[in-house]
Amino acid sequence: MVLIISEHNDYITDRVIEWLYNLDIQDVVRIKEDDKIEIESVDFVCNEIVIRVAEQGLDFAEVDFYRYRRGNLSHLFASNVQIGDKKVEQQVTDFLEWEWLVCSNYLLSNMHKKAIVGELF
Repeated sequence: MVLIISEHNDYITDRVIEWLYNLDIQDVVRIKEDDKIEIESVDFVCNEIVIRVAEQGLDFAEVDFYRYRRGNLSHLFASNVQIGDKKVEQQVTDFLEWEWLVCSNYLLSNMHKKAIVGELF
């Protein structure tokens, strides 16, 4: 499988995917920066990660090749926390954003173990 992370309207990535299809590489998954990601499972012992993107499960073990071209990974949780206390709501939102940053960096660092073109770091 080929995994591509890119901006939403990236013409170059569209062309790369067309090129892959012309080479009869059909197993291509594209994550755009506005696609919401849910972490389904992480097994640190076996180093297995499964995420869900747009109702589609993605097992990182099945990824053979990875391409990063701009964009970020977006989380599924709502950052619109409503507790009643604005200060606490902001603290919870900040905490959730920080946790997502740690999780997304972990996901991306694991992708660097694959064959890669372009990188975030």
